[in-house]
Amino acid sequence: MDHTARMKVVEPYFADPSKLQEFASTYQPHQWASAVRMLYDSVHTARTIQAHLELLRRKGVTLPCIFCRPTALNRIEKLWYLIKHKWLDFKARNAETLEKNVLHVLDNFGSVYMLNC
Repeated sequence: MDHTARMKVVEPYFADPSKLQEFASTYQPHQWASAVRMLYDSVHTARTIQAHLELLRRKGVTLPCIFCRPTALNRIEKLWYLIKHKWLDFKARNAETLEKNVLHVLDNFGSVYMLNC
């Protein structure tokens, strides 16, 4: 994906006042940079699907621009991030050990493992 193709998605998105209002009401100011990066990285800008998107447009089908990694707002992703990067030691695990370690964290969530909000 190149910068020009990505900017063709980002520029019209923010040029549309309704989209800009939707963006501002969906994301908090501290999330704006991440949300713009997610929009910039959107799968809709991939060269490999542009021909398919054009075909869909000609048939009257419009796909909304969605974010490929909406982790800024996804609570499950936030929890997984904490488990993976904060609460579990960095070491190699097999599937059985990983499951055991994650279940331990989830079983002790709210007592041993706390969110600092």
